[in-house]
Amino acid sequence: MRLPTPKVQRCVLCGSTRKVEMNHAGGKHFVAWFTMPFCYEHHARFHILVQQAGVDLEYTSNPIERYQRAMSAIKICEWMILEAMKKEIQKEKEKKPHAAHLQSNAYCRARAGCGDVKRASGGVSPTCSFARALRASKRQEREVQK
Repeated sequence: MRLPTPKVQRCVLCGSTRKVEMNHAGGKHFVAWFTMPFCYEHHARFHILVQQAGVDLEYTSNPIERYQRAMSAIKICEWMILEAMKKEIQKEKEKKPHAAHLQSNAYCRARAGCGDVKRASGGVSPTCSFARALRASKRQEREVQK
């Protein structure tokens, strides 16, 4: 069974649709059927990394050497995909508020730019570290005044 080819090719690393080329991740002389779309920039980067790793993508008659070269090139491709995934995960973490704050879409007013989402009541997030410190200092002031 063959999957349908998408109408618009996207780079597997960045999602770009500009100058997308099918990259032979295992080398066209070794595993010609194993391809994936890379934009021009990532395709060039892949070949630079392969070269820096000392992987020779030229044909060799030794089958064991061919498999070793193919597997080495595929590992570099896997590493590039893993790095792209790490970047996406980091971007998602920076976008999302803390899970404990998801009860309301209003933001904490304890300080400008806090970004913590407040609970439905109060206006100040109970988990915001700045708000906790502020509450503690106010408590200490009240105790001193007594």
